[in-house]
Amino acid sequence: MSLQSLPVGDGPPPDATHLVGVDEAGFETAMAGQRARSEWKGTGDEAVEELHRQIANELGEVRFLGYDSTTAKAPVRALVVNGQRADRARKGDRVEKAGF
Repeated sequence: MSLQSLPVGDGPPPDATHLVGVDEAGFETAMAGQRARSEWKGTGDEAVEELHRQIANELGEVRFLGYDSTTAKAPVRALVVNGQRADRARKGDRVEKAGF
């Protein structure tokens, strides 16, 4: 069997791997490592999203003006700084944008 006659799919069939010198054990080890690295472990984003929901519920409905104008003036009604609700932000703080 030549490489040209191998069927096309998700990879070579297991019985043809010896034709191309595939290290099956090494491949499985590498794939297991990749699967472990790709698992979502959380970043704390859920807590921030919950905080945004709490603030939105507290402040009520916000009217979107973007269809009528590209600029508008509005008061700052809430701040999320470094992932937590705050009264003020300082230089270097990470202030999050949200449509409150």
